[in-house]
Amino acid sequence: MGISTRARIPHGIIPCDVATLAGHSDEVVVCAWSPTCSLLASGSHDSTARIWTIIDGPCNSTLRDVVVLTHAEAFTVEDNGLAAICEVDWKGDGTLLATGSCTGETRIWTADGALVSSFEEDMGHIVSLRWNQMGNSLLSCGSEKVVVWDINTAGSRQEFNFHTARILDADWKNNTSFATCSVDRKIHVCQIGLNRPSKTFSGHRGEINGIRWSPAGGLLASCSDDASIKIWSMSYSSFVRDLRRHTREVYCTEWSPTGPTTHNPNLALLLASSSFDTNINVWDVEQGSPIYSLTRHRNVIYSIEFSPNGEFLASGSLDHWLFVWSVKDGRLIKSFYGGGGVTDISWNKSSDKIAVTYVNKIVCVLDLKM
Repeated sequence: MGISTRARIPHGIIPCDVATLAGHSDEVVVCAWSPTCSLLASGSHDSTARIWTIIDGPCNSTLRDVVVLTHAEAFTVEDNGLAAICEVDWKGDGTLLATGSCTGETRIWTADGALVSSFEEDMGHIVSLRWNQMGNSLLSCGSEKVVVWDINTAGSRQEFNFHTARILDADWKNNTSFATCSVDRKIHVCQIGLNRPSKTFSGHRGEINGIRWSPAGGLLASCSDDASIKIWSMSYSSFVRDLRRHTREVYCTEWSPTGPTTHNPNLALLLASSSFDTNINVWDVEQGSPIYSLTRHRNVIYSIEFSPNGEFLASGSLDHWLFVWSVKDGRLIKSFYGGGGVTDISWNKSSDKIAVTYVNKIVCVLDLKM
């Protein structure tokens, strides 16, 4: 079933429900809400990250304070963004924020902006930065290799360098195991303590842009330039599902925070994907078929994310639009035009606010009131 809303745009988010956070001097490419409180982190090509304190309540009085975190002591503007911040991620208890730059440097900060640790490694542009669930290891994935940092000793726990071409993404399976994907069209599942992959998956015919483990860790979704999404299981050597509906490169794939082991166990587990074909598909993975397609965007969609309560899906595109969809039936229920291409989106923990970052140097916080 295809759901097209090109004929009209439903009720937009009104200006008094939008807070514009200005201060970055270059495009803002990433954002993340604290999992425990109303702190929002953003990262920019201006070589800084920022921690914004967002007041609960209406967005027109949302900002109370901002802390600037810099990666640029050794760089200048003339370095053409070499220290650009490309990844941010909060530790699960909200006490620490990790930031990663295009120089391969990873820094860890307290929630009030004090620098705790700085890890420098010749690993290329950081493409993924993720805490494990326990919060004792930080996965720093560079374009050339992957390093797992031991937070307790503030040092390298192990390096992984198994791919033969540029690495594009990484994701934890559990506290000690993770997967990586690459331009070399392979996925390696790695285990801390092992000096070789515990599993290698092959099957895509184009570079693999992203990977995500399902909430329970039993299935791995991958998306590729070959226009497919594939589902993998550690119990099998080949993919168990080959999902095809997109007509161009698939850039993003995200599991819903639903099903067994989640906070929403009574809601069915779904998978969403977005593509250079400007469409989003929401999949029933068990059946191997799309439930519906969302076709409102007019340009590349670089970010999709389910709300923590599993009821909504947000999408942001280079067409300057942020859309919020009902997961239940695919209806477009909220829209916002930001005046610049959307680079990233992030829901707060209570699913009533969403942060959006833009190429035009701003961050917007939207009060959804749903």
